[in-house]
Amino acid sequence: MEWNGFVEAEHDEEYYIGVGCDAGGGSSKAGIWVGGVEVASYGNCVGGIAPDRMSSIGGKILMVAGLRVPIKVRYSHGTGSSFVSLNWSSPSQGPFRPIETQNLFRSVLISDEVYTPTYDPNGGAPRLSTAVGSSVTSATAGVGAQFVVECRDEFGPLLGMWGNLRTDGGCLIVVVARGATGKAGAKGGFVEGVVTDNADGTYTVDYTPSLAGIYYLIITAIDASGHNDLGKYYYDLSVAENHIVGSPFVLNVEAGETTASNSHADYLGVWNVNDLEEVSERSGPVEL
Repeated sequence: MEWNGFVEAEHDEEYYIGVGCDAGGGSSKAGIWVGGVEVASYGNCVGGIAPDRMSSIGGKILMVAGLRVPIKVRYSHGTGSSFVSLNWSSPSQGPFRPIETQNLFRSVLISDEVYTPTYDPNGGAPRLSTAVGSSVTSATAGVGAQFVVECRDEFGPLLGMWGNLRTDGGCLIVVVARGATGKAGAKGGFVEGVVTDNADGTYTVDYTPSLAGIYYLIITAIDASGHNDLGKYYYDLSVAENHIVGSPFVLNVEAGETTASNSHADYLGVWNVNDLEEVSERSGPVEL
């Protein structure tokens, strides 16, 4: 006979674990393994349950309170009456006695069929999703900027605070910046971010503002199946419940450095040097 299960100690200390069994005419045998360690070699039973009468089928092992470890007991009966008793003792627990049922556990086979679980990711939770990077609130006109959005679900180690990253990707991240009205606003300014799904729960956003001034940067994280689309002209209403933490952000776009190569004049009446030379040839010197 072989019994496999688990044993759970009540104290952090060394235990003596042994099997009391009948001598069986000198042919009954038993052995014990705890946590894969051979505590007592499979050998002849000597009868009784006193430690001094079962030295061949008992041994010591260090155990941790509350930790269930595998235990295996092997027993074979010889002749005559039979009995088997699994016992233990420890400094805190006291004398050698049978291990109580509350300290023994067994595995139960519910089905002999092997099941392969399928995990469906939970939908994105905008209120727990975040944006990382200084370019969320500051940029320079004419210069490319980049930041990262972390799309999370509603579950995680701290429920209600931070969810798990949607590592399978699939969040619909939309980034739009509109120029604010007012003296410092970038009136008429509009920027749309280019979003790259990194397929690990993060999304890289690239954008290049053309006008300096204050913008309102809107970042939304919408599950592909959960977007309540009310149409292009009602986009703000469509995503009202899908802003990430902190959205809309106040984005301050500073003016870029002025260079001659990037400057130009668009008004009539501005003379080109070549035109001045032609006028000079026709009508003499031109006063500037």
